[in-house]
Parts: sequence; C-alpha cells; structure tokens
Amino acid sequence: MVLQNGSLYLGCCHLNFKDPIVEKVNFLRDNGYEFKLKEISCFGEETYFCDKLNLSYKTDYNGDCWLYYTG
Repeated sequence: MVLQNGSLYLGCCHLNFKDPIVEKVNFLRDNGYEFKLKEISCFGEETYFCDKLNLSYKTDYNGDCWLYYTG
C-alpha cells in the first residue's frame, strides 16, 4: 500500500509472534544490512533506517512494528 507521503507500507506485526516483517528485518540484518536507530519519540516509538535499501523500521511501546520503503 502506498502512503500519502509516498512511502510503500510493507506490513505490520507484533514482536511477540513469529511474523513475516520481523523475519524480513532479521534476514536483512543477518545478511549485512544495517538498521541504524534514527529517533525515539516521546511515546516510545523507535525508528530505524537502512540507508542501503531506503527502508525504515518502526516499533512502538506495545511491541508493534512497521516496515516502510521510502524510494
């Protein structure tokens, strides 16, 4: 799904369950792609960014996470 800001939304998951989004991020990390912590919001959301792939990965205080492609 394409978001209003032009990002491609790749999915949402909960970290306590085996989920395709977590598996994608872990697979990329295992293959040498680095996700750097970009910011932590006042609501506990953490945003990571992978420069090589233009991916952003967000988690919130509930353990939910999202993966976006920003091309």
